[in-house]
Amino acid sequence: MEKNYQQVLVKKNIEANQSFSENVADIFSAVMEETVTPHQALCILNLIVALIMVVFPVDMPILLRLIFAVWFGASFFQCKNAGIFDDESEE
Repeated sequence: MEKNYQQVLVKKNIEANQSFSENVADIFSAVMEETVTPHQALCILNLIVALIMVVFPVDMPILLRLIFAVWFGASFFQCKNAGIFDDESEE
């Protein structure tokens, strides 16, 4: 009984020491049903925030919207270089 309690405490300590990017990677791995590294998770978050900044602020100067569009393009290529958009056919 005491050994089980100790194992549970060790497991909880490991879970508490996980970083934010590791937790986000675990969530994306569960949603995408494939393994996602913490670096890939941060790339996906960057892409999501860039997309939100391009699409949602309606009353924004055109120059600022173009800067956000460039940011979106750069984050897309960053995700592509991280191996997120690999076209692998699983047939």
